[in-house]
Amino acid sequence: MADFTKGEWTADNGESELWGIFQKEDCQGIAYLCEPDGTLLRPEEAEANAHLIVAAPDMYETLQKIMAMDDSGVLEACAYSGGDISKKWMREVAPALDARSKARKEIQAMIKPILAKAEGKEEK
Repeated sequence: MADFTKGEWTADNGESELWGIFQKEDCQGIAYLCEPDGTLLRPEEAEANAHLIVAAPDMYETLQKIMAMDDSGVLEACAYSGGDISKKWMREVAPALDARSKARKEIQAMIKPILAKAEGKEEK
């Protein structure tokens, strides 16, 4: 995992037009949202960006958990006692497991470059 600012984040504008991102625990400032030249963003844009940024650590963690998923344990969980898997079960359930595995791999392939971007490892 990248070395992000730890803890829960929150967004606040303190009744002004300048939105900031803060550590929830100690209110330490992480970032303030403005244009590169220092001018303020439109209030609606600044607020929307602030809430998206605050959600970023949770989204990052969720994407990491999805990347760690695999198909281990699926057959074991579905197997009959003694380890016998009937031919009927294989005909009926195995295609669904294959589709699930394929879908998981496709989702993980989409997530991989997103995590790389978040970690500053994006290919240029």
